[in-house]
Amino acid sequence: MRPSPPLKSRHHIWMFYSSWGDAEPRWREVAPYGLLLGTHRYLVAKDIQRSDGVLRHCRVEGIFAVEILAESFEPDRGFDLCTHARAGFSSCVNLAEVETVNWRFAADAAERARRFVFHPDEFRVKNEDETVTVPSAPADCMRWAGSSFRGATRSR
Repeated sequence: MRPSPPLKSRHHIWMFYSSWGDAEPRWREVAPYGLLLGTHRYLVAKDIQRSDGVLRHCRVEGIFAVEILAESFEPDRGFDLCTHARAGFSSCVNLAEVETVNWRFAADAAERARRFVFHPDEFRVKNEDETVTVPSAPADCMRWAGSSFRGATRSR
């Protein structure tokens, strides 16, 4: 099934899903808010069986079957998928780990750092010593750091 019908119609879905901690997939009822298509692909949704109301990020690769249910829902007031995606740069978001990080690149790595997009809202500071600093606010710092430096040849 294409993802657009349940997302556009704002209907709950019943999905056969396996999260990282599950030994086997299981059926879950969720309210789908949207898809994040970035380094990884996630369905942003609320798990109806949980009472905490927290948005979850379900790996698309872990969804094995989907059925559209009759029950519809209204998204949280003020929710914006683009704003939500920017918090984690289209990756998994753990709001408990949001903090500002300043990446400082040595002079010999500065040119490469200038060409790389770390976050859509970033800016760069060219320092007097020819180094470059990139301040940003990633959501899941450990995941972000690992994906940012994948393939890096040198770090200090």
